Amino acid sequence: TEMSKSKESRTFNISVVGLSGTEKDKGASGIGKSCLCNRFIRPKADDYHTDHITILSQIDFSGRVVNNDHFLYWGKTTKTTEEGQDCVFNVVEQTEFIDDATYQAHRISVPQHYIKRAAATRLASAEKLMYICTDQLGIEHDFEQQPMPDGKLIIDGFLLCVDVSQVAQRSMADQLKFTDKLFVQLNKSKKPILLIATKCDRADEQFLKDVQAFASSKKVNLPLLETSAQENINVSFAFMLLAQMIDKLKGKQKSIPYCEAAKQAKEFTQATTQKYEALLKHQVRDYHALWNFTRRKMEDFPEYKQMVDTLGLKKAEVSFKEHLRRLKIEHIEQKREEFLQTLPKAFESLVPDLNEIESLSLAEFLPLVQSKREFGVWFVELSDSPWSESRHIDLPNDKRVPLDFLKECGSNSFHSHVQMLQTLRKKAEMKEKFKQLLESSSCIFPGKPWEDVYSLTTIYSKECYQMISEKERIDIYQDIQKHKIEKAKNDQEMLLEHSETFADVDRNEAFNHDKIGEIMQDLEDDLRYKALRFVPAERDALILKHIFFVHHPTKESCFSRLGCVDLQVEQLLSNIVSKVGQRRTENLSDSRGEDKLGVFVFGKDGLGHELSREISRQSTGNKLNINDKNYALDLKVVDGDVAAFTTAMQNPCFNGRPGGYLCAFNSLDSLKCLTECLERMTNVSTGNRKDGLSGNIPIVLLLANHKDVANRTYPLLRQQAQQTANKYQVAFVDSSGDSVLKAFQEAQVKQALVHIATSCHQEVAPPKVIGRSDLTEADLYVTMCVMCGDPFTVDLVLTPFFESCFCTFGQPGQVDSVSLEMFLGAHRKKIKITVMSYHMATLRRDDLTHGHILVYSAKRKASMATMRAFLSDVPDVIPVQLVAITESQNEFFENAVAKELVSEGEHIASEIGGRFCTVPAQSHFYRQTEVFTPFFAEALEKRPLVEEEFCFDPTMNVSSEALNQSGTFSSSSLSDSDDDDCQPPYSPASDETQLLPNMSRSRPMDLEGNSLPVSSASLPHDSERNRKVLPPKPAKPAERLGVSKLDPKLIEKGQCHGPRQTVTAAAESMLPSGGWDPQSLAEPQ
Repeated sequence: TEMSKSKESRTFNISVVGLSGTEKDKGASGIGKSCLCNRFIRPKADDYHTDHITILSQIDFSGRVVNNDHFLYWGKTTKTTEEGQDCVFNVVEQTEFIDDATYQAHRISVPQHYIKRAAATRLASAEKLMYICTDQLGIEHDFEQQPMPDGKLIIDGFLLCVDVSQVAQRSMADQLKFTDKLFVQLNKSKKPILLIATKCDRADEQFLKDVQAFASSKKVNLPLLETSAQENINVSFAFMLLAQMIDKLKGKQKSIPYCEAAKQAKEFTQATTQKYEALLKHQVRDYHALWNFTRRKMEDFPEYKQMVDTLGLKKAEVSFKEHLRRLKIEHIEQKREEFLQTLPKAFESLVPDLNEIESLSLAEFLPLVQSKREFGVWFVELSDSPWSESRHIDLPNDKRVPLDFLKECGSNSFHSHVQMLQTLRKKAEMKEKFKQLLESSSCIFPGKPWEDVYSLTTIYSKECYQMISEKERIDIYQDIQKHKIEKAKNDQEMLLEHSETFADVDRNEAFNHDKIGEIMQDLEDDLRYKALRFVPAERDALILKHIFFVHHPTKESCFSRLGCVDLQVEQLLSNIVSKVGQRRTENLSDSRGEDKLGVFVFGKDGLGHELSREISRQSTGNKLNINDKNYALDLKVVDGDVAAFTTAMQNPCFNGRPGGYLCAFNSLDSLKCLTECLERMTNVSTGNRKDGLSGNIPIVLLLANHKDVANRTYPLLRQQAQQTANKYQVAFVDSSGDSVLKAFQEAQVKQALVHIATSCHQEVAPPKVIGRSDLTEADLYVTMCVMCGDPFTVDLVLTPFFESCFCTFGQPGQVDSVSLEMFLGAHRKKIKITVMSYHMATLRRDDLTHGHILVYSAKRKASMATMRAFLSDVPDVIPVQLVAITESQNEFFENAVAKELVSEGEHIASEIGGRFCTVPAQSHFYRQTEVFTPFFAEALEKRPLVEEEFCFDPTMNVSSEALNQSGTFSSSSLSDSDDDDCQPPYSPASDETQLLPNMSRSRPMDLEGNSLPVSSASLPHDSERNRKVLPPKPAKPAERLGVSKLDPKLIEKGQCHGPRQTVTAAAESMLPSGGWDPQSLAEPQ
């Protein structure tokens, strides 16, 4: 049956033949028959052997592998054709084995010349085993034993091999002469023959031409295929081509020239190496990694398997070691940069006085800085110099700079510090001079923008402008303006508290008198608005200016100026890597009652008691000196009782004194026991604590020396212990390994006790945040909105994300978002949180988001009003999390405004089906990351619904490309339009403000970018979109104007235009006929 017509497997018995015999006959080496068979049957790199010896002893020749035959059975393998046909190959190699005693061919029962024997089509050898390699002979039971099928084979075709490389003691003419005789004999069998040129990777050009001429001669006329078993080129193709010749199919295998096949093989090898190196970069980030451990960890990765199969395990190990070498170099360079960045801070802390160091050289400066009290905080003297080879660079928590590094690389930093102090002194003088010039100027009015003052102040002092930066000049100007705009700020606050009145502003229309009159009518009941009736021009200008801001809500036009949330977020995220993790902890306090220390010791198999005895040995009468301070120790020991230890950790009791836990282990079993205790306690106490494992009570894992010095599990034990410590946020103290006579060393125990004593009186420092530059696409896109001018900093609401060890930051230019990796359900998800002001969120309200976190101040009504105005335009399907920021835990009960706004926020969340929480600004909010976990879970659950609505809503700025980036649908990262030099137009519907392609201008696309036939009736219009329905505002008590008497003339004058005037005369003078276009508005003088 033809291969193309049958899907059943077809078996082919192939015989590989060619020049064989003694060294005199075949030359110094064989022609490559064995390597060809080896590569085809076992193609993996580690299964490929180049040494196949034909000189055997009589014992090996009589073994079951050779079996007194001059042919080898290489086994069978299955290959699949392009048509899906399975082909099973049984491969034998006809050779000639030489007796190592006589150096003549081994005698067999029926002596035959090799040429006649190689042409045999019926082979029989009872109980003959598959040949694997030379090492197999004599110890067949240690290798796979696969017998030849039924002990006999009927040959279907021949591979006639010719070596085209140069071999000593063999000429091509002799080889071709032998091959010609062998061909004549093979041709008598009437079986298909394929001529194979072997070792083409080092072929002699003339030899190859001779073989080509031989193959194309009229007498031979055989197809010729160039191969290389060493490089695995055309090996499988040779057997598949012969199988096709046997079945005599009409179609032919697509033959590729050897050069092209070699090029493809080289490209495949390079691609395999690159993928493996990329895997190493992702999996191995510590240059201390061990090969055996890493190899086991990567066994399931296809890149590793392909590397091992293609190039072998040794090549994979070589690449691993080269990767470790590069990691070490990168680590040293990274530490160098860290030290260079730390030096200016150290100099600023130790020697801030210019007069002290202005005339010193670096050599004179070193004794001075070493005499400083806090020298040990910033620098460390190493005994194992140089610093690049010391263990100090491997201590992640020790940021101190080695003293020899200061001597070697600190000269430039020192001189830069001196120059900086000189510049600061001069700059301080210039700042004071500039401030005096501004204060004495008659051109500075309250609330006047810096842009209008800039041109006036440039003529004051060129020297000031050379020394003071633009930001510093703005800071000085803002400080001057702070007192002048206090009253105007209250007026702006009044308009912000009526944000819902301005929420319906249409950015595509020009405002007319009637619309402004409606706004003024809504403001009439506000006492602050009434208080401005005597200054109608300024009042109307204030309203028009606010309308302008509503039309053009950018950070440049924000009412908070430099306090705009968008600017704060940009600055915060730009500098966060250098700021987060550098919080200084307070020194150990020396208050009354802190000289007692409770220590709870736990271990198995006597380790607990042994550790307790070591602690007692180091103490004197239960008194132990730690950091030059005496502590009265209270030791409690639990040895082997896991339940008692778990109970003690869940209910810590140190009789009111500070204390901690020492957990000793010396095996994987004891470490596993500790891990289970920590996990159990974490699960039980998740809802009761917010400060991590055991609150502020320190836990130390202590590795004890093992009696067996050659214990091979110690590297793995150390690594797993460090991973456990990182996971549960506890400390780990390694064993010194200096002595095996003692389980615990004095320095090791002292280090653990110092950690407990220090941690008991120290503020918990935040974990280190590591920024990454190569971020992948997120699973969720969440928008966090914060009100500009609220009485708290932006980093307060962002700290829960910064303190997560899985927090990352955007690529350069993306300074408005952070990304989190956290488990939602059973899977780790990546969440991108874009932080912006409410006015920026309003401008970008048509961008795809899976949820909103709306933050407002519980003591500021404007913050609540702005949040309500924004929430009224949020689609109902999008999940919402409201966060009320209070000053303290008791503000709800002590402040009536806070109580009102917190209650209102909770009521809104209840009515719209959102979530609500309060956060005291004075609390450790960075320990409350779990507050947002239910909200993220809900957003993930509703993501398909949200994206479906946005996909088919023509008013949304979302494209099919953006939706393709997250699951079925997802949003792309939004570029920050505020980073552009020019301001965006007022109307977000214009071409220049489209952050993503607008689907309203084109037909909707499917996920592959094809147009979909959508009727206008099937698309939801803006008026039909389901929005959040907010409950009405709580009723306000009747307000009275806070004056005792009013001048009747003033009252009469105020009512001369009627009780509900549409617009004042001053406003009318500012509005052009036919309506007002906000793009033509200029700030009134």
